[in-house]
Amino acid sequence: MIVETEDISYDLIYEAAGMITGEGYQVEMAIPFAILNFPEGATTFGVNFARYHYRTRETSQWADTTVRDLPEERGRLIGLSPSPTARRFPLTFMPYVLAGKDVPDRDGDVQDEMLEGGIDIRYQPRLDLTGVLSLYPDFSQVEEDVTNIAFSYNEKFVVDNRPFFQEGSAYFPSEELFYSNRVPDFDYGIKGFTRMGGNQIGALATRSQDSRIDAVFNFEREFDATHSAGLTAVGTDQDDLQNLVLSGRVDGRQESGFLYALEGGQSSTQDEKGDGQESDDRDKDNRDHEGNAFFRVTSDGGHVTGHHHGSPPRSTVLVTCHLPQVTIQFHR
Repeated sequence: MIVETEDISYDLIYEAAGMITGEGYQVEMAIPFAILNFPEGATTFGVNFARYHYRTRETSQWADTTVRDLPEERGRLIGLSPSPTARRFPLTFMPYVLAGKDVPDRDGDVQDEMLEGGIDIRYQPRLDLTGVLSLYPDFSQVEEDVTNIAFSYNEKFVVDNRPFFQEGSAYFPSEELFYSNRVPDFDYGIKGFTRMGGNQIGALATRSQDSRIDAVFNFEREFDATHSAGLTAVGTDQDDLQNLVLSGRVDGRQESGFLYALEGGQSSTQDEKGDGQESDDRDKDNRDHEGNAFFRVTSDGGHVTGHHHGSPPRSTVLVTCHLPQVTIQFHR
């Protein structure tokens, strides 16, 4: 598997040139290794090329990665020897100071006079190991994505553009388990993510003004390019709510093209505040110690190649246990 991750300290300065020829055009780009994220001693790199044709609205790829965008289907650049001197200083400091009169503060409240500041500290001793400490970050200038107004029975997920959550996002679970937009703007935040051999680890924690704490830990083990397993823990500690979700998963793709995914988990919730109505001790215990468990099996027996406009056929069995009830759903 090839890890893709956002790096808010990217320099993104590279050389490029192009020209029109009798048969079309040619483009040449010189991308320095210093702006790439790769493990120590790597000599093989994944690569792919894409072209979007505006007139026909068609996207073409050099290597067909299927509709699932499987990274193991990309091409390979082999025999490369990145220079060990192509490195950045391991510490990056990004402070800010905001001063003004009759301007909104980090919470959006207009202040007669305001002076505040914060800093992000980024530590990267290796290209595959990163730690970030964020103190009093200012997200007031970050543009938020807007959901469409189409009706849906399910929650709509939008991209979280806050840099703290963007960087290293590939090391953390999907929105189904950890939706970072639910985490409010915070005062303190710390995160770290790394890749060691076939192990990939990501962890973060934040603390908001109201003493709310949110945390997530994600671990993945890659057995080979097409088989992996993972464990995830997501928790929140608020004044009136404590919630913890534990999840495990195994997924892979056989040489025949058969895809499978097994996922199971459990959540527990403690609600410290009642609904304002009288209840006996038994009702209170049920409210304060709710449990929920699920087990999901997803499979696809066909190998998908070429370009498709829709999702491939897939079968999913979802078993949800919300004591004392058990629900079984089958999707095709």
